[in-house]
Amino acid sequence: MRFAFISLFLILIIQVFAQRKPLQNEEEWIEKINLETQKILNLQADFKQLKVLSFLEEPIIAKGQFWFKQKDKIRWEYISPYSYIIIMDNGVLKVKDNDDEYTTDLSSNKVFQQMNSLISGSIQGDLLNNTQDYSFEFYETDKYIIVRLNPLDEQLSAYLDYMEMSFDKDQLDMQILLMHEPSGDYTEMIFSNRQVNQNISDDVFK
Repeated sequence: MRFAFISLFLILIIQVFAQRKPLQNEEEWIEKINLETQKILNLQADFKQLKVLSFLEEPIIAKGQFWFKQKDKIRWEYISPYSYIIIMDNGVLKVKDNDDEYTTDLSSNKVFQQMNSLISGSIQGDLLNNTQDYSFEFYETDKYIIVRLNPLDEQLSAYLDYMEMSFDKDQLDMQILLMHEPSGDYTEMIFSNRQVNQNISDDVFK
């Protein structure tokens, strides 16, 4: 199973980087993505995560479920190989690790606050208009529109070198999220089984 996960990530990475070239008709594609993502009020999806760390010989592979509810309610629930929950709601970050629970005010941590805005904005597309906080590069392959965000804020750029969102050209939904750190370590997440604008209870974010 572990080999199958790694093979899947390698295939998708090859698809994203194969014949990558500068995006043609940039404004047209951005408008299409914005129009489609602005329809998203809430979202539920499965995810697979590959985390590559320079001090480990093999990547860390995890899977779980993701929930988003407009405007800034987010829940990451890892179900394999460990149980771990991250919730961002109403300016509060909550982490549940088995019987332990940790809560912090996002407003007291600028980096956490910006990461919350990054994730929310990447789902709803409005992040593509934020030229005050990020510079952008746009690429394409046969399958994907790839948007690279380079943070301009010094605090955030100390943790995040860049982030890439890969949007399917046909469905215009974000299917791959890559977060690359200055150290060279990176996390890549692949989303599947998306359910858009289905009812999600606020209890999910408690």
